[in-house]
Amino acid sequence: MAKDKSKPSTAPVYDKNGLPYNYIVIVDAGSSGSRVHVYSYPDTSYGNKKEKGSKALEDCKKKDKDDDDDSDSDDDDDDDDDDKKSMCKGEKKNKPKLGRLPVVNKQGKKWVQKINPGMSSFVGKAETIGKDHLAELLQYAETVIPAEQHARTPIFIHATGGMRLLEEDQKKEILGQSCDFIKKTREFYLPDCNEHVNIITGDTEGIFGWLAVNYLVGGLQNPEQHDHGKNHTTYGFLEMGGASTQVTFVPNKTEIDQNFKGLYTVNLGVLNSDKMEDDLKFQVSSKTFLGLGVNEVQKQVFEKIKDSKKNPCDPKGLITYYDSEGRRIKSYKGQDISKEIEAAAASTTGTGDFEKCQQLLEPIAKQVKGDQKVDFDFSINHLIGVSEYWDTTHDGFQMGGRFDGKRLKTKLKEFCESNWDDLVIKNNAIADSKANKKKGIKKQSESSLQDLCIRTSWILEMVEKGLELPNLVDGKNSDQSEHTETLTDYLNPLQSVEKINGVEYSWTLGRALMYATAEQNYLLTGLSNSTGLFKNSDISDDGVSPLLEFGIEQKGVRAPFTSSVEPPKGDSKDDDDDDYDWEDMFEHHSKRIWGSLLFLLILFVILYLLLGKVRRAVIWQSIKTRAQRVYQNSTYKFLGGSGSGSSSRGSEYSRVQRHDEDDLELQGLAHDADDDRFSINSDDNDMESGATARSVNKQESQPSQAPL
Repeated sequence: MAKDKSKPSTAPVYDKNGLPYNYIVIVDAGSSGSRVHVYSYPDTSYGNKKEKGSKALEDCKKKDKDDDDDSDSDDDDDDDDDDKKSMCKGEKKNKPKLGRLPVVNKQGKKWVQKINPGMSSFVGKAETIGKDHLAELLQYAETVIPAEQHARTPIFIHATGGMRLLEEDQKKEILGQSCDFIKKTREFYLPDCNEHVNIITGDTEGIFGWLAVNYLVGGLQNPEQHDHGKNHTTYGFLEMGGASTQVTFVPNKTEIDQNFKGLYTVNLGVLNSDKMEDDLKFQVSSKTFLGLGVNEVQKQVFEKIKDSKKNPCDPKGLITYYDSEGRRIKSYKGQDISKEIEAAAASTTGTGDFEKCQQLLEPIAKQVKGDQKVDFDFSINHLIGVSEYWDTTHDGFQMGGRFDGKRLKTKLKEFCESNWDDLVIKNNAIADSKANKKKGIKKQSESSLQDLCIRTSWILEMVEKGLELPNLVDGKNSDQSEHTETLTDYLNPLQSVEKINGVEYSWTLGRALMYATAEQNYLLTGLSNSTGLFKNSDISDDGVSPLLEFGIEQKGVRAPFTSSVEPPKGDSKDDDDDDYDWEDMFEHHSKRIWGSLLFLLILFVILYLLLGKVRRAVIWQSIKTRAQRVYQNSTYKFLGGSGSGSSSRGSEYSRVQRHDEDDLELQGLAHDADDDRFSINSDDNDMESGATARSVNKQESQPSQAPL
C-alpha cells in the first residue's frame, strides 16, 4: 500500500554510527500564522569526555545503576530492563569524532508545517488555542519524532510579530493557555513555561537569523574558509518584513569597544576543544527598526500623498484604495473586494514619477542611520539579506543574489513609469512564454504587481540611503554582462537569498543551533552557563556574568537516552545510503514498478496464446494432476499416515529444516527516512536515507545505517 504523502515519515532513532539523535521542536508563531519546525542532531556527548568529565556519561551510568538496582529488586521486570539498551555500555565502541558544532539536520519541507491564522487572533478565546491551533502542529511533530523520543524532546513556542502588539494581559492569557495545553496533552519536554513559551524581541529574532545564515554558509563551522579580513569570519544579516526591518552583524574592534553595553554576547563554545580561547564567541549588534517594514512604509507614504490623491510610487493609471488605517485594499487570489472598495476611506491614482517617489522615501530611510548607533565597517561587514530583500528583487525583476543597485534602478524606473494597463498585459503574457518559463520567470499575482514599484523603491532606498552600502550607488559592481542569483562570491557588499546550499532560510534554525551547542557543551563539561546568548547591558561593573537569556534551561537538560531499539554498529562497512524498505520502494518507484508488472503480464498472455490449443490443454492437465496429488497427500497425513513413502502414488517427502526459537530474533525496527533528508552544513545538500535492518539470524545479519 502506498504511503500517505501528506503525512511525514517517522525519523530514525540512531545515526549510521549508532549515536542516538536528539530532536527539538520550535514553533515560529508569526503574525499571519504559526509554523512548527523539527530539527535533529546526533548526541555526540555519548562516548566522549572532556577534561572535566562527561555529564552525559555520568547521568547515563547513574541511570544504568538505578535500572540494575530495580532489576535486582523485582525479577518480573528483567525483560523490560533488558529491552532498554543504554548507550553507556557501548561508549568506547561508538566514540564519535567531534566537530566544532553539532550537526543540526532538517528533512527539508517535510519537517515544517504551517497553520493560519496567527496566535494573536485568539484574543478573547484563548481557551480554544490548543485544539483549534496547536493540536495540528503538535500532531505533526509527534509523527516525525520517534515515539520513544517524545518525552525527552524539548519544545519551544517563540512568538513574534502580532503577539508583540497585544496588551500584557492578552499575551499572558494566550501564552498560558498554550503551555497548559501542551503539558496536559503531550509528552514533550517542557520544564518551564516562561522559558519555553514566550514572545521574543526583534533583536533576539535577528540574532537567531544571523546564526542560521552563518551556519548555513559555513562561517561558524569553518571560519578559516571565510576570511573577510581583520580576523572577521561572519556575515552581516538583514531581514525585512511587513512591519519592521532588522540589522544584525559583528562590528569591528573599535565599534565593539565604544558600544559594548549595547551589544549581545553569543558564545557557542566548541565541542572539540577544552580551551576557552577556542570558543566561538562573538560580540553582536542587533537592531530592530519598527515601522520600516514594507507595509508600514506604504502607510507612511499614503499619509504624505492622501490629500493630493496622486501617488508617484505607483505605475501610471493604477487606482489604489485604502482603508481607514491607511492600508492598501488588495485582492488576494482573485477574491471579490467590491464591498471593501465601496467602504474605502480614500483612493489614489498612480503617476509613475520615480524621482519624486525616491524623494518621499529618502527621509524615512535615513531614520536608520540616525537610530543605528553601531556603524558598519564595509571592509569586513559583507551582508546577506532575506525575506523582502529576496522576494521583491527576485519575483519582480529576477535580480536576487548579488545586489546590483545600478541595474535594479534602471529596471525599476522603467517599470514604475509604465502604464498600469500595459503592465497587466505584459504580466499575463508571461505564462505563454516558453523562454520565460525556462528562465524561471513566473506570472505575478495582481496584488503583488500593484505593490512592486513602491516595495522595490523602498528596498533600493533602504540600501542606498539607509544602510549606505558602498559600490552600489556608483555602480562599480554593475558592469558585469550577466546577473546571477546564486551565491558565488560571499565578499560582495550585499546579497539576497531564499536558500543557502539548498536549504531555505528560517530563524528557527539559529534557535535550534543555540540549544544544541549549549546542551552538548553542558553534557561534555558539566558547565551550565558557559554557552548561550547574553545581554551585555546586564553585566555589572564588578564583572559578574550576565543572566543566560537563551541556551539550555537553568533548571536542567533532557533525560539521558535509552531505547528498546538496537543501534547499528559503528564503523559499518555498509555505506549504501539508498537502502529502502518495501514501502519506500513503492513510493519512490511506483510508476516504474507497476509499469514493469503490466509489461510482464502482457508478455505472459502473449506467450500463453502462442503455445497453441494442444499444448495449453497439456499444461492445464499437468497442473490439475499435481493439485490432486497434493490434496491426497495432505489428507493421508491428516488421517495419521507416516508420509514416508507409503503413498500409493509414490510421492516424496522432503523435511524442512527448522530454526531453534533462540535463533529467531527481531533485532531492530524499520525507521523510514525519506531520501531528501539533508545535512544543512553540506554544500551538496546531501540526500540520505536508510533504515534499521530487520534480522532473523543473529550471526548473518548486519544492521543497516540510519541517515545522518
